Amino acid sequence: MKTSITLTKQNAAAIAKYAGIVGCTETEFLNKSLADFMIQQFEDPDAGALEGYLASFKFRDRPAAERLLAWLENRTREDSIRSGFPITLEARIEESAEGFFTIEATQSYNGQS
Repeated sequence: MKTSITLTKQNAAAIAKYAGIVGCTETEFLNKSLADFMIQQFEDPDAGALEGYLASFKFRDRPAAERLLAWLENRTREDSIRSGFPITLEARIEESAEGFFTIEATQSYNGQS
C-alpha cells in the first residue's frame, strides 16, 4: 500500500539517523518502529496504551471528542466482556479556555482505578 504523509523535520531527521545506524531504508525503519511500538501496544487490549494515547488528544470540535468518547465506552464494554470482570469508565468532555475539547477519563477494574 502506497501512501503519503508529511513528517516534521525533527521526526524525519530521527528516522534518517536511526535507519542509517542500522543500515536499512527510512521506510523499513519507520514501518518496523510502527509495528514494534505502536501496533504491538495498541493492538494489545490488556496494555491500555491505545485508550490513554487517544484520550490525550485535543479536539477542535465537540463532535470529534464525542466520537472518541463513544469509542472508549464501547471498548470498555468489550474489554469487560472479554476479561470476564467488571470494567467501568467514568468520562466527560471538557472545553478549554482556548476552545479545544479534551476527554477526562478513568477506568476502574473490579472497582479499583
